[in-house]
Amino acid sequence: KVGDRNYGEAIKLLKQKFKICEKPIGTLEHIRLKDFFSDELEEEKYLSERLLSVEESSYVMTNNEKLFEKHKELCVDKSIKLIKSAAMADVEVLEKMAEFSLIKTNNSTLALWAGLLSGSKVAFEDPKLEQTLCWAQGLS
Repeated sequence: KVGDRNYGEAIKLLKQKFKICEKPIGTLEHIRLKDFFSDELEEEKYLSERLLSVEESSYVMTNNEKLFEKHKELCVDKSIKLIKSAAMADVEVLEKMAEFSLIKTNNSTLALWAGLLSGSKVAFEDPKLEQTLCWAQGLS
């Protein structure tokens, strides 16, 4: 069995390995699509509903930028900014996510890692992931 101390040390090492922002600011809406949905209609419906609830001046990151572009008119009056991440490596996406003080996500484990490494608050749709993040942040 590995003790909590070893977990905390491993988290500290990971923080050093990645380029994590010291003082995260702003809100990121991380909207995971494609493989999170069984069909395109379900995916499109979720995106439309989610974009209507995005707060003003937020940033959005998604793994389906093409679909976002199709629905971006829902964000025009809110000054929403899309972070283009299609060409980014997974590590770069994680580092970019960690720049935000609040990450709202539909249960992305990449968002969990960004929150853990940056100390950012992450709002999940599944409360179990939020509990997991709180537990892990308590170890670091």
